[in-house]
Amino acid sequence: VALADGRMEASLRQVIDETPIHEAAAVVIRDGQAGEPLGDATRRYRVGSVSKLLTALLVLRAQEAGVIALNDPVVKYLPGVLSGNGAEDVTLAHLLEHTAGLAGSSPAEYAANTPGLDPSDYLTQRKPFALRWRPGLHYSYSNPGYTIAAAVVEQAWADDFDELMRREVFEPLGMADTTFEGDSPPSFLADGQTSASPWYMPVRPAGSAITTVADLAKVVEMLLEDGGDFLTASSVERLERGETGLLADAGGGSGSYGLGTFAYVTEGHVLRAHWGKTEGFRATLAYDPSGASGYVLLVDTAADRDVHRLRSLFNHEINRYTPEPVIPPSIGPSPVDVAGLYVNYSHDGEQRAWLFALLQASRLTPVPEGRRVDPLWFGSSTTWNRIDERLY
Repeated sequence: VALADGRMEASLRQVIDETPIHEAAAVVIRDGQAGEPLGDATRRYRVGSVSKLLTALLVLRAQEAGVIALNDPVVKYLPGVLSGNGAEDVTLAHLLEHTAGLAGSSPAEYAANTPGLDPSDYLTQRKPFALRWRPGLHYSYSNPGYTIAAAVVEQAWADDFDELMRREVFEPLGMADTTFEGDSPPSFLADGQTSASPWYMPVRPAGSAITTVADLAKVVEMLLEDGGDFLTASSVERLERGETGLLADAGGGSGSYGLGTFAYVTEGHVLRAHWGKTEGFRATLAYDPSGASGYVLLVDTAADRDVHRLRSLFNHEINRYTPEPVIPPSIGPSPVDVAGLYVNYSHDGEQRAWLFALLQASRLTPVPEGRRVDPLWFGSSTTWNRIDERLY
């Protein structure tokens, strides 16, 4: 399977030649088959948060084996790990959809200079994890949440995370060059010449996977084939749909974060994807959930603007094979009153000073069109319409 024409490859090489990117590799998947890779398909990259998709695949395999269920409460396997209002109601699905009520993690959780921990050891050192709000109320991207989910699987399946990943994910998919263990390959800062210091992540299931474009292409092939022999089609559908947050409650689950994938809009098309950002590495795995095409792009340089240019080229390429998008239906108001003052607790939010968070505060008010967002201190108002991709 080749790219649509030579112009795509020429454009990619032009971007590489014009930028400080040290090395990149990519592959387009079309009609269920990976094409000829661009760059070295055997070069190993760390893929950051694309790791969450791999961890979610392990959880789904465990569910299909009857070991656990997404709706199982975490306390069933790990009593005392979570604390706060609603801690007893947090499920595996909440953890994987980032709706458990956990705040995002700081660099101490992922850019650490300490040896990586097994998930169960990480929990032993850091518990209890306090909920900021009741599960299902808000979305907050959380690296610890995925690490707790991995520890649940360890406990339920009575084996360690790395062995389970090898047995249940990497070997069945033929991902011989993928691991969550070991030293990170070399990567570079934005100039493409200065070596980036490696991160030794305590939250390994959330961001430490090392792999190749050839291996990740097999994940995309499996998803485009509705699971193939690896997962059932219903598991893949669940992976692509949120069920535990306010947006899902209002009928917009296809536009929310599912299990290790999120929806994003490009050129009018809605793709499913996960991106990764760690040390000098930048990773993208994206695909059209209708089954038409997808791609993997891995870069070893922290040149974010240039990586965005490359990603845009690949988005355009796979949209050539993607059916015309259907405008999603309007969804009704949330069953929970969302009016109030909000600050950012997502991802790196918890490391910020409270005054800095307050400067970014916004007031949300229900209006007939959806939700009006008014910055507390400065800036202009905007309205979120009740179309699920905009709400997301």
